[in-house]
Amino acid sequence: GKRAKLVTSLGFDGAHEAAPAEIDLSTPKGSSPWPMHQVLAGRKPLVVKNLGHLSSALPAGRWTTPPHTAAVLPLSSPEQATPYGVLICGLNPHRLLDEGYLGFFELAAQQVVTSIRNSRALEEQRQRAEALAEIDRAKTVFFSNVSHEFRTPLTLMLGPLQEALSAPPESSLEKQREGLKTAHQNALRLLKLTNTLLDFARIEAGRVQASYEPIDLASFTAELASVFRSTVERAGLRLRVQCPALPERLYVDRDMWEKVVLNLLSNAFKFTFEGEIAVSLGWTGDGAELVVRDTGTGIPQDQLSHLFVRFNRIRDAKSRSYEGSGIGLALIQELVRLHGGTVSVESTLGKGSTFRVRIPSGKAHLPQEHVRSEGHAAPSAIGTAPFVEEARRWLPGTDVVDPGSDAALPSNADRSHRILVADDNADMRAYLSRLLSRFWTVEAVADGNSALRHALAHPPDLILTDVMMPGMDGMDLIRELRKQPSTQEIPVIVLSARAGDEARVEGLKQGAGDYLVKPFSVPELLARVRAQLELSRGRARTEQERRQLYELLMQSPAPIAVFRGPDVVFELANPSYVGIVGRTGAHQLVGKPLTQALPELAGQGFDDLLRSVMKDGKPHVGKETLARLDRDGDGVAEDTYWTFIYSPLRSGDGVIDRAICMASDVTDQVAARRAMESLNSELEARVRERTTSLQEMVRELDTFAYTVAHDLRAPLRSIHGLSEMVMEEVQGVASPNVQDYLHRIRESGARMDRLIRDLLAYSRVSREAITIQSIDMEQLVQDVKYRISDLLTPSKATILADGPFHDVQGSSTALGQALENLILNAIKFVAPGVHPHVTIRSEKVGTAVRLWVEDNGIGIPLEHQGRLFKVFERLTTGSTYPRTGIGLSIVHRALERMGGKVGVESIPGKGSRFWVELPAIPNGKPAGPGR
Repeated sequence: GKRAKLVTSLGFDGAHEAAPAEIDLSTPKGSSPWPMHQVLAGRKPLVVKNLGHLSSALPAGRWTTPPHTAAVLPLSSPEQATPYGVLICGLNPHRLLDEGYLGFFELAAQQVVTSIRNSRALEEQRQRAEALAEIDRAKTVFFSNVSHEFRTPLTLMLGPLQEALSAPPESSLEKQREGLKTAHQNALRLLKLTNTLLDFARIEAGRVQASYEPIDLASFTAELASVFRSTVERAGLRLRVQCPALPERLYVDRDMWEKVVLNLLSNAFKFTFEGEIAVSLGWTGDGAELVVRDTGTGIPQDQLSHLFVRFNRIRDAKSRSYEGSGIGLALIQELVRLHGGTVSVESTLGKGSTFRVRIPSGKAHLPQEHVRSEGHAAPSAIGTAPFVEEARRWLPGTDVVDPGSDAALPSNADRSHRILVADDNADMRAYLSRLLSRFWTVEAVADGNSALRHALAHPPDLILTDVMMPGMDGMDLIRELRKQPSTQEIPVIVLSARAGDEARVEGLKQGAGDYLVKPFSVPELLARVRAQLELSRGRARTEQERRQLYELLMQSPAPIAVFRGPDVVFELANPSYVGIVGRTGAHQLVGKPLTQALPELAGQGFDDLLRSVMKDGKPHVGKETLARLDRDGDGVAEDTYWTFIYSPLRSGDGVIDRAICMASDVTDQVAARRAMESLNSELEARVRERTTSLQEMVRELDTFAYTVAHDLRAPLRSIHGLSEMVMEEVQGVASPNVQDYLHRIRESGARMDRLIRDLLAYSRVSREAITIQSIDMEQLVQDVKYRISDLLTPSKATILADGPFHDVQGSSTALGQALENLILNAIKFVAPGVHPHVTIRSEKVGTAVRLWVEDNGIGIPLEHQGRLFKVFERLTTGSTYPRTGIGLSIVHRALERMGGKVGVESIPGKGSRFWVELPAIPNGKPAGPGR
């Protein structure tokens, strides 16, 4: 450069003439005290001496004397044509400048050069990385956009062709005409896009085969502009074309100029909704200027500088279609440059834009090998039709598709379902509507805003939307639909040209029910639509069931509440629950955490229990659990008791996020039970006290009984013995009356002795310990017969042991005493003149053994059988059958203590059958000592 700028300085406190901000290098001397020009030119260090001429001394640093000599060193490297700059160093005034000292400064200069080179290399690397990243971003945007531009026409070509191929052989071509027409139009559109991409690629590669010829540019331009008139006027716009004759013909490539004009007109129409589009061509003295002006939406000022950058698209611009590759204006600029011209734009947001294309006259500026004489250029490859046809598709079409006669519908058609189609491409709208209207009622709109309005006004059963649309795109539409209660549950199928999992996940994340990538087949589209409608019906049924369940819970007499999330927030509380916790309305609970709605429950652990249920997924049952509640609202918590269950609830995706509580207030029951327990405890204490008292009385009675028995039996024995002696002495002497009196005395003594003996036996059976063991019944029966054998002779009684006998578990002493009493009773109670006959036998009854004692006695009336085994019960009176009333009581008490039973079967006059029942020995084996 012509000037050197100060980069940095060290040691100067402020401005100094030795370190000026800039140095003029245009003259060898200049105004600098340093020989900059010579050092830079010679690329060698120079030493400057005698610096005393400076107006102010150089900084001395740690020295007391300022430097008077300085070294000026070039900062250069072999691969750099021009040095980076110079390094100026003040020298130590106390040291001789020799080769070593100067070499030190040269080394320092090289270190500075190395740092500069590294820094510049790093900056260049960063810039290269940014440039590559920008190219990658541009490529990503381009391929994202161009995928839509390719896949949409491919869908509209493959779909109709597939339908035509699938039609029956007898189907007429006329029925397929509409579909084939759509396929043809989109083939032209695809050809136009392909040619545009190829043109751009050839331009970038420098392989453009241009053919410049002199033409009447005014008439050619007017002709090109006029092809748009019908489409522009159908859109309600004006098209003004002013192309007066030019003073000379201009050399242009017809195909390239056609693309310039048509792209500018197409662009103007795309962004203009009212007003006009004006096309003018004029002479500028050294060439022609094409001006395309519109009253459209305009371009933001911050985006004007990027307008002609390839792949760039205006963000958030209102347009007739989202379609576009982002290379149209970049291609225009390149085509104009190939003509040696320029293109520029002026725009005001909301008022419109003006594009100016200037090309020079003559042919000297053009590659001479591509200059042709008039009439030698080849005609345009595709002409104006694709541009005009594309613009025509941007015009709004019919929103509602007439399905035609129901008679022609397939058997699985369902007119009750309405489908809303949103797509900015008219062909795609028509194609989708034609396919779907065979089965369902279809409405079609051209953008997201229209789709949202239709959905809010008349919610459809399903929405089929493109992703890339002008204004509100498909994703924005889904977000808006999900915000509104009336449209939250409407299933949405997204049509997109963006393939890959990322795009699919993004669509599903926004709330789409399905994601269909273009191109798609007709069966796939119909299957996806049917599946979503079926899922929607299922969701509707589920929602209805949920509402019914909600009503059931709200009307339930049982207190029920539902809690949500780790904060344990009330999601539902039915009237029973609200009332039983002492609140007046559900609004006091719903939407609030448990311990906020019922603050008195804080610290009682119920919220932790609910969190545990939601975390572990296991129910919790509480029985008569204490909960202190302020049910009266006076700030005083009372003790209440609850039996409840906390059960986890799962969301639609199987995650446990809620818990339901079903509770029952058992406060009154707990109070009643505790009162009963208190009364029972008091009663048990009284019973224990009474039992202790009775036991003491029994012990005293036992002592008394033995004492009385001893004291009574001694005189009774004396009475019996003396009466026997007296009867022998007076035998044959005393009168019959005296002898009768003596006999009565003896019998009364004997009866008293039997009573005392039976009382002692009853007391012994009730008091003595019982040892349960195995009893050999054969042996026991024989022992009893032997013990009472002396008592059988007077009555001539017979005893039959009808074996075999089953062994039992019991006390041989107690059972023997019981058997003896039963046999003696049988001998005693027979009719006069009848010899007693007793039969003993046994039988198995389940796990027990029943021993029978059968007699031929007088029998027992049925009304007396219930009191037969009570103490002192006498069923006969007089001396005919004298008894104490204790014998059968002894039998009953003995069997009771052994865990057995006793009973009787009897018919008066026909004898009695007494039975005793005891447990049998398990498996027929002895259970203890015996045998």
